[in-house]
Amino acid sequence: AQIDLALPWSLADLDAIVKETLARNDPTDMTIRIIVTGGASSNFLMPEGRPSLLVMLAAVKPPPDHLYSKGASLITFDAPRFMPTVKTLNYITAVRGQQRARAAGAIEALYCDASGVITECTTSNFFLFHGDQLVTPAEDVLPGVTRAAVLTLAADLFEVVQRPIHRSELSVADEAFITSTTKEIMPIVRIDAQQIGDGRVGKRTRRLLERFRSSVLEGLVPTLEPA
Repeated sequence: AQIDLALPWSLADLDAIVKETLARNDPTDMTIRIIVTGGASSNFLMPEGRPSLLVMLAAVKPPPDHLYSKGASLITFDAPRFMPTVKTLNYITAVRGQQRARAAGAIEALYCDASGVITECTTSNFFLFHGDQLVTPAEDVLPGVTRAAVLTLAADLFEVVQRPIHRSELSVADEAFITSTTKEIMPIVRIDAQQIGDGRVGKRTRRLLERFRSSVLEGLVPTLEPA
């Protein structure tokens, strides 16, 4: 709705198309990417006619185990973002952030503007713990499926608060982690030069990760309802 792109396919249609795509390939541990474009364009800008649909599969490449046992690091990245709540194919800002993260030996780049407001990473959502209070930004972020699952799974374990996070909170946070489909719940022990908590993977993050993985195996992971 935010980009006025109407889908001519029902959810049942999309479900059938994805299942057919899987049936024609090896479905073992695959990531599925569904891409919808405005369709063909004679001027390479404005779509004309029916939207186009692509379903792409790729083998899953899980992160190394040591990132879950020892924790990972992030860098902060200040860059202008266009329509951050919409998942588009405009990845240039994310690519620049990932390039800088890789050069610094970090797993991800965390968007942090000049005023110190933190939102999310280039392809992940961000959470931190203050004691038993779990905090995550709710504005100017992509509402990820794994993020939604974590909010549900954490609801009866911790006090969950969705609000803006300021960079100054990193020095007093007890734990931090990021979430995405492929990263699941990845512990973060350092952001730039700032150690998070005691610099080790925290017990609350471990508990959430164990609960998340158990729910996945049991097919109980909550998902986003279609808008």
